[in-house]
Amino acid sequence: RRCFIKAAANELCAGFLDSLTQAEIRSKFPREAAARQADKLTYRYPGAGGESYADVVLRMNDIICMLESSVGNAVVICDRAVYRVIQAYFDGTPIEEMPNLEVKPGVLEFRRSHSGFSTTHLEVRTGRQSLGHGWG
Repeated sequence: RRCFIKAAANELCAGFLDSLTQAEIRSKFPREAAARQADKLTYRYPGAGGESYADVVLRMNDIICMLESSVGNAVVICDRAVYRVIQAYFDGTPIEEMPNLEVKPGVLEFRRSHSGFSTTHLEVRTGRQSLGHGWG
């Protein structure tokens, strides 16, 4: 067994807004909130390191290729933006729909078959959910 820790699997970076809640952004930076709401795919957060979903897609390329080429099972522990990128890729979801995919608490299982991958959501009821936090 091998374990990889990949910075590419980090959550989307909200630049200088990263420490704020979504409610604080709506209150203090309404133009930024509106711009992101209008186009979640290409909206890039302002400030150093600020990213868009399109940026996350690009940085996830190596991880997606590694998952595609793996012959065994893999576990990816990640936040919502990365989850959406991986799920959209393996499910064939159009990129324009990817930023709005629903993310449920739990584990998304991918099973390899002769025709590609099938996905199953496994609900996890214990632990702390982070649905209301983060920028994904």
